[in-house]
Amino acid sequence: TSSTGTSEWRHKDGKAKTLYSFDKLTGKVESRVYDDEGTLVRHNGKHLNNDSQYQTNIIFQLENNDDTVKNATNALANKHPENSYIAKMDEAGNIKVYDVNGNEVALNVNGKYRINVVAHGSSMKTMGADALSNRIIALQTKLNIEQTDEGRIALVGCETDRASVSGDTSFNPVSFTKLVAEKLYDNGKGSTNAEVTGRTADIEVDANGRKVMRTGGQKTVYSWDSEDNRITSETQNAKITTNVLTDPLNDLNEKIQRLEELLKHKKFESKKGADYDMLTKALHVCNAAQENGLESSLTELTQLRTDLYAYLEAYPSSEIAKELSGVHSFVKDLVIDTQTRISREEKKKAYMVLTSSVTEKYIEAQVLEVGRKIVALAGVCDQILEISKTNPRFRKRLEMDRLNIERQIQIAKKSKTELGKWGATKVPQDSRKLLERYAHQVIIAEVDNSDILENTQKLARKYPLNTTIINMDAYGNYEVVYGSVLDKMPKGNIRVMINAHGNSEGVTGRSVKDIARHISIVGKAAGNGSEITKVSLLPCMLGPEYAKILLSELPEYGIKRTAVSARLGKTAVSDSGRKIVQIPDLSHPEKLFLEVYRSEKLKVTYAYNEAGEIVPVDSYTDERYDVSLSINEDGSPKIERIYGNKEIGELQGKLKVYVHAKGFDETEQMLRQFKEDLPSGASMAQLNIKTPKENDWFARFDALEQGKDLKSLSKTFDVDVLVYASPGDSQVTLATSDRGFGTTIARDNIEFIDNPDIPKNSVFLTEYTIRKYRLFEYDGDEFNSGSNFDFKMYIRMTSGEVPTIEETLTSLELTSKITQKHSISSMHILMPEDERDITYYKELAKALTDKYGIKSTAYYFNPRSDTFDRCLSISPGDYRAIVYDDPQHLAETTPYQDKKLQSWENLTQEQTNKLTTESQKTKPDLANHDHQILFQTESDDNVKDSTLKLAFKHPTKTTIVQMDKDGAYRVVYGTQLKDITGKVKMVAVGYGREAEDGTQTLGGRSADALSTNITTITQTLNTDAV
Repeated sequence: TSSTGTSEWRHKDGKAKTLYSFDKLTGKVESRVYDDEGTLVRHNGKHLNNDSQYQTNIIFQLENNDDTVKNATNALANKHPENSYIAKMDEAGNIKVYDVNGNEVALNVNGKYRINVVAHGSSMKTMGADALSNRIIALQTKLNIEQTDEGRIALVGCETDRASVSGDTSFNPVSFTKLVAEKLYDNGKGSTNAEVTGRTADIEVDANGRKVMRTGGQKTVYSWDSEDNRITSETQNAKITTNVLTDPLNDLNEKIQRLEELLKHKKFESKKGADYDMLTKALHVCNAAQENGLESSLTELTQLRTDLYAYLEAYPSSEIAKELSGVHSFVKDLVIDTQTRISREEKKKAYMVLTSSVTEKYIEAQVLEVGRKIVALAGVCDQILEISKTNPRFRKRLEMDRLNIERQIQIAKKSKTELGKWGATKVPQDSRKLLERYAHQVIIAEVDNSDILENTQKLARKYPLNTTIINMDAYGNYEVVYGSVLDKMPKGNIRVMINAHGNSEGVTGRSVKDIARHISIVGKAAGNGSEITKVSLLPCMLGPEYAKILLSELPEYGIKRTAVSARLGKTAVSDSGRKIVQIPDLSHPEKLFLEVYRSEKLKVTYAYNEAGEIVPVDSYTDERYDVSLSINEDGSPKIERIYGNKEIGELQGKLKVYVHAKGFDETEQMLRQFKEDLPSGASMAQLNIKTPKENDWFARFDALEQGKDLKSLSKTFDVDVLVYASPGDSQVTLATSDRGFGTTIARDNIEFIDNPDIPKNSVFLTEYTIRKYRLFEYDGDEFNSGSNFDFKMYIRMTSGEVPTIEETLTSLELTSKITQKHSISSMHILMPEDERDITYYKELAKALTDKYGIKSTAYYFNPRSDTFDRCLSISPGDYRAIVYDDPQHLAETTPYQDKKLQSWENLTQEQTNKLTTESQKTKPDLANHDHQILFQTESDDNVKDSTLKLAFKHPTKTTIVQMDKDGAYRVVYGTQLKDITGKVKMVAVGYGREAEDGTQTLGGRSADALSTNITTITQTLNTDAV
């Protein structure tokens, strides 16, 4: 036996065992329980790990005098003793709660919970769905469980997901579990965040607290869809099944126990007599039915019913007539139930045979892109109608299925419309790198969000040639927005990346099952010959438990050989598509965060081992490198490992090489020698170089010179180069040089990018205010050429992330890292593409001209010409800017729509959140005024968006008012009108149009009508407002 209590032990017969031993030191008997795979699962009655996903487990024991129910209750509680409690209700309806040691406790449940309701299935059905749900609600009330709390309510009894009425011969009866769920959900007013589960077959709880179902049974999970206000269900195969149950939670077990007790009576010590023979026969048949299943024993049970009836007719005065009469009634019900079940199953099988071709097409449709899915499901509906014409027996069921599919089509159509509104995906084609370990990668964007869109594009940019991007909604409907459609992807191993927001509670807006289902859709759509072998989770702060829980869910969806990884912090994606973890920088509190790349401590990866256990695997060193190198004392290459335990002479093709480096020159010399040692059919293609602290290549930081060295290394060996170090061991986060596509050095939230496509004599600066990140792009060869020249400075602004003037001036000081010998000749400001207000850019241009003594010009994006056009400039000595073209106007595009205010769209939650975010940023003051009122004059989306963009400039000093032509108005954002004081600026936003009589209008109003509307607003202002 194991002396440590943790090692594995296997018995030659492969069966679960409990071993007892005597500890001489303590004088106590110890017990160890091993499962059927030989793994120690309990030590002295205590489970060795608590892997429950629930913070609180409550076992609700409904039958207090039944040994089977009590044993099942205790086993479930002891599976997770640290957070499990037993609840019991007495005959008066009082509920008491106990810990696993039997002590009564006062329990308040916080967080995710599970209630296992334990009783014989027949007892629950006899009690009825109303009474049982009332008991569950009473328990929830006692435990202070809110209706909105997330949880699961499991009905642990035999056949709880079958019809509640014995002998029900309808083909599609409402299951007992669903009836309970309907009561608990109460049409959306009850416990709508709790799943309710039941099972279709007999079940027992084994000694380890595992729910074991008879082979062939399934578990159904019911849940409430708050969006559609209805109950949904999902059928799952049982995790643990057996052909023979030893102590099932059904009434047959009780009858067997009663028959055994009767036969032990003194009356039958002689084992003779008609009563004894009848009892023995009944016990034999019931035992056989328990072991072989009711369906297999139907003939014997039917004969037993006949024999019992005949015996009671022949011996009405028998001492055990009452007992035998009860057995007869029980067997009669059992026969009727079994016959009904067989009839139902036969009908079900006949229906399955009839609709097999339709079912196959329906299953195929579920994983198609949403447009193709709609067409395929419509074809399925047509086929069902044709089948229905010639099969009146199943017409009602066929019509129900058709209506269900019609509803799915409507949902899919709605999804297609909404997915079409998601942000456009643009992936730069500036890389020709191919994934080394995977045939293809699929990035699933789970939500329409600008940050998610941006990260998705950056991730795809790294491997644009074998990447597919899909936008997927909560229903699993999706559109391919970049790359190959899923069924046309190259065959082989697939990596799936989940891109969404997240926190310690999980992926925002998605359950674990949702994510598992979405991943499975990719796998099924990819078809035979492809397999998902890696799932990478991008949402922030998920933690290690989420990765393990998701991995445990995936086999239920057919994904059995994969690894799941998550990062332990806030995840950011660099412009080159590399994932970086942001953590607080405790050594430099003045910094917002520290960016860490490829840290073993900040990334977890889990997979299944050969024994089927979830185990952690190394996130990086297990990555498949063809060769791992270090440097010998004499400077020669030291081969640490070759993938597949090959010899160097056996290497072929393009190699991915890991290098544990020393100094730059030493490492370069070692690589030259290694290149010479390679056989003719092999060459290096990717170098991943890790530098130790004592050999930091960037100790004396010089972006231009060090970028030149990296580019030289890449060209010399014709490879892509990645250089990184352990957190804190280097001045940079990472550095890369891709063959022909530029060099990047990232440090202190700044990226220096040597990009050969940048125009000559130019430097581009892009600033991101949310991440506090800056990018400098330039042609390094030009600045390294030794020529003397002045250069143009381009400042590229991003929508929603416009920095302050002070921040831009600070950023520009960093250009000296690139341009020590050169001067700026002119400044060029590229406004965000959706920006039309030039006020701020006048101020920025003046500040730049004043500081550098050069001309500054601002440009706006012209969607008609798809170019940036000059809108203003200011030269040294000028008092004010010259405005060439003011883009801040709304030209007529559509006729005026005179809609009443109640039909106008209010601000969306996302728009409100955006205003809240902008209000937390440092913004320029509102010139000459204390407050501004933005007056939206019409319901048009463009007018609404323009109003919002104006509000983003001064969100804390802005009120947005929507007013229709009749003067009805409402405040949709900001300070209420009656509370506004000080000097107020009024801005009316709408389309300028020319009326039929030639007069000019704004928002469909003449000058007089607009003046009247404005007066209505001003009269509502505080008396201190002017």
